[in-house]
Amino acid sequence: MTAAQAQEATGRIPMRTCAVCRRKAEKRALLRHVCLVDNGAVRVMADLEQRLPGRGFYACAEESCRERLPLVCRKRFRA
Repeated sequence: MTAAQAQEATGRIPMRTCAVCRRKAEKRALLRHVCLVDNGAVRVMADLEQRLPGRGFYACAEESCRERLPLVCRKRFRA
């Protein structure tokens, strides 16, 4: 059973919260990101297929939220 079929069967819509502005939205309306540490440098990577390893977080498509994504990673890794 695919995720779409499971959602249709239960009638439940997955909700997520933007890690920047804290706005709640359907999972499909937000984009998943992961923080990658590379030689001590922390960087943000969009996870389009939602399969990258590590703790992911979601962010909306607002320009102000996208600009602040590196701050979210720095806070998570205290870098």
